[in-house]
Amino acid sequence: MPVCHGSGGFTAHRTFGARTGLSTVAFGAFLLVLGLGFAGGVTAVFGMIPLPVLGALLFLVGAQHALLVRDLRGAGWAVAGATGIVAFFTSNVGYGFAAGIALDLTLRRCPRLGASSPAELPALPLDAEAA
Repeated sequence: MPVCHGSGGFTAHRTFGARTGLSTVAFGAFLLVLGLGFAGGVTAVFGMIPLPVLGALLFLVGAQHALLVRDLRGAGWAVAGATGIVAFFTSNVGYGFAAGIALDLTLRRCPRLGASSPAELPALPLDAEAA
């Protein structure tokens, strides 16, 4: 059972059937009750989950995240690659994130370096109601 609500936790929830924000709220409330009501025993309960099960969950979440590169076009590959390489070799995801942001901003300002146009770089979707 994923106990993280970062991108890995969210992906795990979605992969295993959660489709609405209510599922995350319900799971968060469940963890809150466990933490406030049974603080001493929670670590023992979570410690009973076999490490191979957690490893399998981590593998599935990693595979789901790896599939996100299917949507990349043009210079997006360079940004994702630089992020991953820097994070891997420094063992620090923050450094990878900073490198990816820096490269993305550079490519957006200097299209000759990577993308033939800013349109090749992924943009955030606009809210339908705001349009």
